[in-house]
Amino acid sequence: MVQEAPAFVEEVAQTLGTDAPFLRRRYDSGQTAIENYRQSLFFAAHVNTKLRQQYPDPFAALDQEFARKAAEIDRKIAALT
Repeated sequence: MVQEAPAFVEEVAQTLGTDAPFLRRRYDSGQTAIENYRQSLFFAAHVNTKLRQQYPDPFAALDQEFARKAAEIDRKIAALT
């Protein structure tokens, strides 16, 4: 999703001073926002949170799919014990 919305990542990077000032120290201004996203776990987590807030529908579908798979794994584990 990040690769499809690089402008969104740039926008998040520009608001670091107000939204997440602690991240400003970890953000390398000599790199693009996408490069920072790939190299900084902290920045990536911040962007991912913002993506979830901005575009909740795709993430809701993913959450449901992962919950279904986790329940299936739990059933298989329970059958083994």
